[in-house]
Amino acid sequence: MPVMEGVVNDSMTFDEATRTIHYYYTLSGILDTTALDTKNIRHDVIESVKNNTGLKKYKENKFNFAYTYFSTKNKGKVLLDVKVTPEQYK
Repeated sequence: MPVMEGVVNDSMTFDEATRTIHYYYTLSGILDTTALDTKNIRHDVIESVKNNTGLKKYKENKFNFAYTYFSTKNKGKVLLDVKVTPEQYK
């Protein structure tokens, strides 16, 4: 499912043992680069989880969230992995 220009949400999984909802994305175009500003992206992902009211019940139950971004041009290459814990989104 396209999220925005150059970003496709491929799938989502849930790991019961770690209480982690994991989202998988593929990046293309100008976003498909190893020169990503990972520090700012990590910050933005954490802020997005903090502010996402749709995740309220998950956050109340202290779920973890993980986001993995893959390259389109280098199939299978992980460009960025971000895990957001309850301590980070409080």
